[in-house]
Amino acid sequence: MFATELTANYFTSWYIQNFGCDAYYAHNERLLFDDARERLMGKISEARRMEAGR
Repeated sequence: MFATELTANYFTSWYIQNFGCDAYYAHNERLLFDDARERLMGKISEARRMEAGR
């Protein structure tokens, strides 16, 4: 939530883009990992459902 709130505001987004922010990058990396994990788990569930339907 912290990372997404920062990029929702134009001024904080501009600042991070131009000057960086270690805390933002640390939290954003975790969000990206969580999102990728969620997508992968969804694909696994879908594949299992398809396999069970054979």
